[in-house]
Amino acid sequence: MAFCFLIKKIIMKNKLLFDYYQRMIIIDFYKKYPNWKYSKPLTVSIYEITKAKKDLQLQIDKEINKAIEFIAKTIKFLKGKTFTLLS
Repeated sequence: MAFCFLIKKIIMKNKLLFDYYQRMIIIDFYKKYPNWKYSKPLTVSIYEITKAKKDLQLQIDKEINKAIEFIAKTIKFLKGKTFTLLS
């Protein structure tokens, strides 16, 4: 359960970063071409957005691998140990 929550948190954090990055690309486009009025700049900056998605996926994969390694080390450390609950 905690593992699923951790993965979900990593993905949501990185999705928010990507959304911010995508908006910044559009803002930069309008700064470069202030007279652009008729269409959204997504067709022009599609390469940059695609590259950002690839970078984001790599970052998510790295963070998920780190989380899996941490959980595996924790399980390995706790294996065979007994705990008593204090109430």
